[in-house]
Amino acid sequence: MMGEAKSLLASSPHVSSHLFSEVKMKEGLLWFDNDPQRNMADKIKRAATRYQTRFGRRPTTCYISSADFDGQTDQIGGIHLKPATDVRRHHFWLGEEQDSLKAKAA
Repeated sequence: MMGEAKSLLASSPHVSSHLFSEVKMKEGLLWFDNDPQRNMADKIKRAATRYQTRFGRRPTTCYISSADFDGQTDQIGGIHLKPATDVRRHHFWLGEEQDSLKAKAA
């Protein structure tokens, strides 16, 4: 699947929530992009656009593989980046953390 971006919804039966034990989100979008021509920021922005199309709001957090996280920045386009050992390379898990959702409701 070189150069293709794919997405998978968290609510899908194909995604087991225990795979993402470090993630504090109930739902989200799992995005795959291994295109070597795209930089990390572009990959995350594309995933965020898909998330907004699907859920009608912008994601606040993106969990990325610890191996892909370079530590140069902790935010891209207003989305907080968090390295996670449970997320595989070239995958981006976007959503809204439960703590930020509670703050919006208050």
